[in-house]
Amino acid sequence: MKKEFFMIRGNETYRFTIIGFHDKKNSYGEVYVRDSSHTTYVFRGTERQAVIKEAKKNITYK
Repeated sequence: MKKEFFMIRGNETYRFTIIGFHDKKNSYGEVYVRDSSHTTYVFRGTERQAVIKEAKKNITYK
């Protein structure tokens, strides 16, 4: 599975690309977050919602 969505915070735009996570729990996947300066952050894990939450939490402090 591959999904993409955008999030806007202040003047920053973030592009999330979700790869893997074939079901909601207990499946491996990765979340790639790219900011407006073209820096890519990678978050990996086995529960989709937890990994997305971690990614959102970490980018707010960057």
